[in-house]
Amino acid sequence: MLIAGEKPPLLLLDPGGAADGRAAKKSLVRLTYPFLQLKDVAAASTSIANGYPAVVLIIADGSVQDAAALCSRLFEAATSNPPAMVLLSGKPLAAVPPQLAAQFVAPFDWDVIVDRLEQLLMLAMLRRDQSALGTLLQLSRVELVTIDTESQSCRVNDTLAVLLALPGADTPASRRSRLQPIHWQKLFDHSDEPDRQRVLDTVSGAFESGMGFEAEYDVRIDRLHKRRVRVTGHPSHGTPGTPPRRLDLVIQDVTPVESRSTSDAANRLLDTTLGLRHGDRVLQSLMRIGQEHKKGTILLLRLQGLADFYRHHGYETGGVLLRTFAEGIETSLRNVPGVVRINPNKEQVLARLAGGEFVVLIPDMTDDQSMVGPLSRLLEATRSAVNADERLKLINTRIGMATWPKDGSSPDVILKAASLACDYFSMSDCDGPGTITAAVVRAREQARLEYELHHAIERGQLQLHYQPKLSIPDGRIVGFEALLRWQHQKGLFVPPAIFIPIAERTGLIAQLGEWVIERAAEQIAQWRSDGLGLVQVAVNVSPQQMVTGDVVASLRGACARQIIEPLFLQIELTESCLIDDAEAAMKLLAEIRRLGCQIALDDFGTGYSSLSYLRRLPLDILKIDRSFISGIGEEQGESSLAFNILGIGRSLGLKVIAEGVASAAQWDALCRWRCTEAQGYLISPPVPPIAGAAMWRHGRWDGAAHKLRLPAAAAQSAA
Repeated sequence: MLIAGEKPPLLLLDPGGAADGRAAKKSLVRLTYPFLQLKDVAAASTSIANGYPAVVLIIADGSVQDAAALCSRLFEAATSNPPAMVLLSGKPLAAVPPQLAAQFVAPFDWDVIVDRLEQLLMLAMLRRDQSALGTLLQLSRVELVTIDTESQSCRVNDTLAVLLALPGADTPASRRSRLQPIHWQKLFDHSDEPDRQRVLDTVSGAFESGMGFEAEYDVRIDRLHKRRVRVTGHPSHGTPGTPPRRLDLVIQDVTPVESRSTSDAANRLLDTTLGLRHGDRVLQSLMRIGQEHKKGTILLLRLQGLADFYRHHGYETGGVLLRTFAEGIETSLRNVPGVVRINPNKEQVLARLAGGEFVVLIPDMTDDQSMVGPLSRLLEATRSAVNADERLKLINTRIGMATWPKDGSSPDVILKAASLACDYFSMSDCDGPGTITAAVVRAREQARLEYELHHAIERGQLQLHYQPKLSIPDGRIVGFEALLRWQHQKGLFVPPAIFIPIAERTGLIAQLGEWVIERAAEQIAQWRSDGLGLVQVAVNVSPQQMVTGDVVASLRGACARQIIEPLFLQIELTESCLIDDAEAAMKLLAEIRRLGCQIALDDFGTGYSSLSYLRRLPLDILKIDRSFISGIGEEQGESSLAFNILGIGRSLGLKVIAEGVASAAQWDALCRWRCTEAQGYLISPPVPPIAGAAMWRHGRWDGAAHKLRLPAAAAQSAA
């Protein structure tokens, strides 16, 4: 019998000693599983009958008939949990028994044999672990069910049907019918009102909010008996900003018994310390307080790293430590002005949602300055707890803040906003009362920006501005780089340095990238219809867009819809796009090149590309990063890195563009070095399309004044 924690054993039945050869021993030594080598068939049969081996390797040294008889004898010995058997023989069997997992015929490749044995032993270990997990769930009175949020359906096994008292749970007919999915609400048909409606509302809310929950309710077994059931919901998220694709429910029988085990008590240490244990009760209290107070602030504490914490210290010790930690935070907040008791019947101001998430409510206060006191107490309590017991260092505390009604009017929306703010908070940024308030406020603002960025496209808040590229030899504009700008609903522009990292973090960057490609192609077509001819525009492609988005399809579709040649839609990518999977990136670049788009390597010099690697890339343009341009001048001359990068570009036959040109000295140096093109604030900042059109028509570079000149009428029109 296999025991959890042990590796499954291998039995070698080798009457002739074939496994004692040099080649066999050299390969068998690779096995990391225990094995027993026997020469006696009777001893092997006894071992198999006792359930010892998980895999048996049979080495037959006689005729084919002898090998078949040997296998039959061993098959008969396996009464229950038969092992996987592998046969090595001089000739193949005429009819391979279905009990054989594999058969090898001499001459033997022992490396291949050992690989097959390892696969079978690993499979035996996985089966053992799966069986142990099933036993554990059964002993814990826990069942699992998954709800598909699109079809609103789930499947129910026999034990779950019994636990939830579903009708006819023990009849063959009902078992056959349960092979078909049922609507999830039927899971709660036998719960008493108002429990049933409360649980239905909680589960439905999880579909919309994507938040986990914990709830308890009674199942009516018969007229006189009930069963107490705890339901914990774990949404499985799809793409950011969309409802969960499925909801996993953990359903546990928590019917009170006269005596509870020590482990059960340890798991409830934290719960019994706090005034509100269940997530649904917290939501009800939030709704009540929200109705009593028209505005306020919620602080959400998230304790991360609990799995590692329990793994290091065990549930009993970990539960005691965590309870002490929670008591310290509770005590520190109890006398802070403005903080209210969430449970009116108890003194606690700290309430547990689920897992390691806790909430604190401060009604009637929404300004940041009023939060200095509560946040300072939180920081002090957290650090005091860690200083008192360093074992708590494994727990990473995050704090999220949200206000109502600004961040939402319903409890689940407010909690979601606070949870989102937790993702941006870092305790390492806090070294005093002022810094923790600033960190929490900054995290809240970033969370709000993330939420609003999801709707920026549909609200029409995104724009493209165009920075001109100037030909250095003849001083005329030869193209533009399209740069994304976000005009926030307050009327101010959010800097790209703030919203681009948020887009990359949330996965929105691929969607924004597709939007940029489409709008840039549309602008090229618009300029053409306005009589400017075909203007070349470059768009930036992020590493995530190359991985998650179909860049080639986006380019092809945009060019087809706007009826423009791909040559006029240029692609700019950074070296970081090429690092993770160089071969895949090269194939993608080759597809873009075949489409007809030119490819520029942006910010060159800041990554890790070698010269030999650059030669393999299908590039057209090399852009010198602005950090190298900012350092050039008369005093450096040809010793600068920019000069050497320019030489690399020429040696590869690439057009070289210097970006970030901001001074006359930089321009003059680029002229001396015969650089092809330049862009930067010395020439022009990024401008709206109408100003870009005026520059394309009338812009001329004044080399003496180091200025882009426009006729007065054109300048006034652009302005």
